[in-house]
Amino acid sequence: MWLEKIFLKIKFRLFKRHRLFSITFLLLVLIFFTAVPLFSSKLGSAEKRAQLLRSYPVLTKVLPLYWKIRKTTDIVYFPYFFRKNQLPTYELIISEKDQKELDDSLPKDFMNVVYSNKVWVPAKFIYDGKTYDVKVRYRGDNAVHWNAPKKSYLVNFKSDDLFKGIERLSFIIIDDRHFVLEQLNNKRAKKLSLFVPDSWFGNLKINGKKHGLYFIIESWSQEMLAKAELPDETNFYSDFGEEDLIPEVLALRNYGIWDNLDRWTKLVNDGKLNFQHYTEVKQLLTLLNQTSDQDFYQQIFNLIDQNNFYAWQIHQELIHSNHQTDDVRLYFSNTSGKFYFIPWDLGNTDPSFEIELYGRLAKRIFSNPVYLSEKNKRLYQYLSDEKNLEDDLVFYDQAVKEIKVALYQDRLKIYTNHWANNYIANKRKEVIEAIDKLKEKFNQSLVFVEIGVANDNARQFLGKNLLATFDIYLKSYSDLYFKKPIFEFNRGFNLTDYQLYFENSANEILDNGDKLVNNYQDIILSTKRDFNELAEGGKLILTKYRFYLVSQKTASTDFANNLKTANTEIENAMSGKLIPQEEISAKLYNEKSFKDFSAINNINAFERNNPFFQIGRTNKQIILASGNYQFNKTVIVPAGFILKIMAPATLQMAPGVSLISYSPVQLLGTASQPINFVGQNYNQPWGVFAVINAANKSLIQFSNFSGGKDDYINGIYFSGMVSIYHSDVRIENSFFSRAFADDSINVKNAVSEIVSSDFRNNSADAIDYDFIKEGMVADSRFFNNGNDSIDLSGSTVLISGNFIEKSGDKCVSIGEKSLKPIIYNNVLNGCDIGVAIKDLSEALIVNNVIINNRSALEANQKKPVFGGGFAKVYNSIIWNNQNDIVTDPLSKIEIFNSNVKKQSTENKNFDHDPAFNPDFTINQKNANLLFTNGGNAEILNQILGFDQKTAPVGLNR
Repeated sequence: MWLEKIFLKIKFRLFKRHRLFSITFLLLVLIFFTAVPLFSSKLGSAEKRAQLLRSYPVLTKVLPLYWKIRKTTDIVYFPYFFRKNQLPTYELIISEKDQKELDDSLPKDFMNVVYSNKVWVPAKFIYDGKTYDVKVRYRGDNAVHWNAPKKSYLVNFKSDDLFKGIERLSFIIIDDRHFVLEQLNNKRAKKLSLFVPDSWFGNLKINGKKHGLYFIIESWSQEMLAKAELPDETNFYSDFGEEDLIPEVLALRNYGIWDNLDRWTKLVNDGKLNFQHYTEVKQLLTLLNQTSDQDFYQQIFNLIDQNNFYAWQIHQELIHSNHQTDDVRLYFSNTSGKFYFIPWDLGNTDPSFEIELYGRLAKRIFSNPVYLSEKNKRLYQYLSDEKNLEDDLVFYDQAVKEIKVALYQDRLKIYTNHWANNYIANKRKEVIEAIDKLKEKFNQSLVFVEIGVANDNARQFLGKNLLATFDIYLKSYSDLYFKKPIFEFNRGFNLTDYQLYFENSANEILDNGDKLVNNYQDIILSTKRDFNELAEGGKLILTKYRFYLVSQKTASTDFANNLKTANTEIENAMSGKLIPQEEISAKLYNEKSFKDFSAINNINAFERNNPFFQIGRTNKQIILASGNYQFNKTVIVPAGFILKIMAPATLQMAPGVSLISYSPVQLLGTASQPINFVGQNYNQPWGVFAVINAANKSLIQFSNFSGGKDDYINGIYFSGMVSIYHSDVRIENSFFSRAFADDSINVKNAVSEIVSSDFRNNSADAIDYDFIKEGMVADSRFFNNGNDSIDLSGSTVLISGNFIEKSGDKCVSIGEKSLKPIIYNNVLNGCDIGVAIKDLSEALIVNNVIINNRSALEANQKKPVFGGGFAKVYNSIIWNNQNDIVTDPLSKIEIFNSNVKKQSTENKNFDHDPAFNPDFTINQKNANLLFTNGGNAEILNQILGFDQKTAPVGLNR
């Protein structure tokens, strides 16, 4: 009926003006709608359809009518309108005035334009009965996102009213993300341990009107990073995509993101400097564009996380996508000092087409055959497990099933259900073809061998006779191994005592620089690539490797005289299969007839610049002998050694000067001969003592640190006077005082043990543990620290036997989803808060004395991205605090078998004035018997393995 009305209206208006014009117009419309299906095979790609519309722009005027007419075929899917749509539905309410402002911001042209005048308008976002005040705008640079009735949207939530911890949410038309393909890409990313934003499918209504099915994904924000347990106050970069698509600008900007800083922008800012800075990207570009190959290969994975980069590249190759070669999302972790790549909008390309797989950074990295080989091994490992593809296809099919009803019910989309079905099926087919194409490449190799027969008894090396030279030439996507030579000799002659040397010195002369082959798999034969050629994975370059055949007993001439044929046994390093002999061409010839960042790895520079250190290159030790030292400049200890500081020693640090070690450290003080780090000027703080990315555990004993602050080196912010990042450590019998920055000691992402140590008069936190999944703080004393004595974030540790007094903020702070830390047998005295539990943390608080604080226990939500705090308290004395328990509506504290004033007795709690000894143990003569045996012994057995029949309330001594 509606179609008939449209045609009648057009016909009436046109006939009023001119009968001939009307007839002509209707004929053109009829021809157009007949011709498009007729030539659909020729216009099957988006590029060809776009070319047609650019050539005949008048056709864009009748496209909306065409969209409606062709969707009449969807009548066969009518029963789906009675099916239940299981996807969540979200609603936007936008005023008429604001809707007009949005529409007016769009380009006037239908296509071949970029949306650069993006405006935000206020709106209401409604889901699950809750209404959010938000800002909304159209999303996407390209016209596909907004030149039809159904458009893509970006929704921004208020920072104090987030949607499930999300600040920015994109609603993207489902076909732009290839229906379910991008969700498969994200699923694969997680399988490869890559971080990706949360994404799902849902329906959208705007002002009560159904806008149908959308791909929904969280957009970049600090909140997104915090939820992923990543440092959120850091720099997160991407390419500056909007203007790049404008032809006039692009003609002038004939360079890419890897050339300079111009085309970079920030998604999240670290806020470390007063000005907006791009320091880390500048360092990366300098390394990429201004260093030799040797320096680049040695340093690149000091700045880029190696495992992440390999996985990120593999992720693209699995789906046959090169969208990320320049359109990158690059996250810099200021705790590891490294970049991490985040997949985004991969899509795919038909595997039958050859594409450029690597961007310029990847090309330079993979020009190193060692790096390329390792990446390919990991890729082949994924391919060789058939369950991976099976699992991927099951996920794909389940996702299709998940969206099917919503897709068929979507009346605002411009394509037919039949077209969508074919597109989805074709993409599934391409998923399989991409895997098959990779497998085929790994199993294809070209190998031929030139064998030079020495035939000269004078050619010897280390008393061995040189028999032959094997030059192996190859073109192979997969790495290869030279497993062994194969010979046919005259009857009666045999060769059994041979050895192979690999040409390692590049001078093509057998000498001491070459390598004896003990295990054939020690020598990887990789094919060089020319990445300047437009070939998938780089153009394979014929690559030569040389081996020398020697023998202790067989003379060179005897070998030559008895040799009939020779060849090689070559093994595919990925599959383990031998290349068939008939596929290896071997030709013999007679040779007788006719070689700072740099500081992280630079031991030579370290030795030149720091003569007071003793370098042991054999035992890999760097030793600072006992004595007094003036450090007037920051010292970087390179990786690959052990730093030992011998007692007694005093390191007098100039203001701002630090000692940073990329190797594990051993500070070997004693009670009578400690190691001291002090400032040269009492009132001017020095920098930090830090250990970063050390391969082995460090030990610090009987060491005193006083007067340090913080530092920012090699992209890493060291917030503690002592900072131990990504390096396991044990600290014992040490003293920390007068730290001027956030922490006296900060440990991140490591196993850490701090025992029998003393923390006094630090300006802020004494100990800060960030994401410590195994460790302890035990038998230590804390006095008069400015903020928290112990601050946990995302950590699961044991805090035991400590005496904490007069902290300016918390005795113990537990936050950012710290799961089940155990606070046991401590005295928490005279702090502002005894224990604070925040942000989805869950604490066990057992046998503690919490006394004389403003608040004994507080639980609350601090960061909106998280929830409340939770704690269970057992066998503890909570006494003489201004407030015993303070919680917000999202949090909960449960108390059992404890002595708390005015507390209910239902959980075996009681209210008796404790009779303390000076050390806060209970005076058995004067105290109620419940202090002796009123505790829960079972909890001690469960969490600590104690075999006690009874348990005290208070300290378990």
